Amino acid sequence: MSEFAPNIALRAYELWDAAGRPEGRSDEFYFQAEEEFRKLLELERKEDTSDVRKASVLSAPDDNGRGLS
Repeated sequence: MSEFAPNIALRAYELWDAAGRPEGRSDEFYFQAEEEFRKLLELERKEDTSDVRKASVLSAPDDNGRGLS
């Protein structure tokens, strides 16, 4: 997730700012932002996998050896 570190840091700042900029809680907001990105990536991966499955079913040969699409 290091490639997303700048985005995570920005999101953590937004969360911290929205919470009234409390002192001593930077780790809390960073971990919250990191979790948001992790969930977003998992969702994107599931969508990508779903698209691959749909494509493979549509291009699979039928009983006559022809593709369905």
